[in-house]
Amino acid sequence: MDWVKLALVIILVFALGGVPFGEILAKAKGIELRKIGSGNIGTTNVYRALGIRYAVLVFLLDSLKGALAVLIGRMILGDEIEAGICGLVSVLGHIFSPYLGFRGGKGVATGFGVMLVLAWVPSLLSLGIWMVLVGVFRIVSLASIISAVSLPVLVYVLKDENWLVYFTIALVLVVVISHYSNLKRLFKGEEKPIKPILKKPND
Repeated sequence: MDWVKLALVIILVFALGGVPFGEILAKAKGIELRKIGSGNIGTTNVYRALGIRYAVLVFLLDSLKGALAVLIGRMILGDEIEAGICGLVSVLGHIFSPYLGFRGGKGVATGFGVMLVLAWVPSLLSLGIWMVLVGVFRIVSLASIISAVSLPVLVYVLKDENWLVYFTIALVLVVVISHYSNLKRLFKGEEKPIKPILKKPND
């Protein structure tokens, strides 16, 4: 293993994962995203501040960060496990963005991008679970946590690759831990639902 090459790639994908697309788009619209709603830079808060179109765009861009990190790892390092590690590092970059004082989002979309490259069928099924739960309960954090927890099971059933199952568990733990404050509010019954998609967020 070329440790110097691995270290350089990890720095690269951490920097890539840290790009705060939600914050960038909000500022372009004259909005301080971290002063609105939850103060988060991810898809849900972008939806609250800017609406569904920008929320979808941020989700896609944040997912792209994770996907690119895995592809960069594959191309430069040539090892699937190391490529997965690069993806995980990009998620950490999103959660601890170096451009925002090491604060960022929850890592859901970036993690989805990582898993979409490594195991696309389980990832799309997990996304389907997320969409159903958001539609029913309109609590994004709840949907994100449940769909994330379902992912290792789906990977085990559909892929049956031991390293990928363990990797997925590690990724899910990172994402769930990033939702610590949401979990506290969920247990207290204080987590706020989003407004229906068909309504404007500011209605």
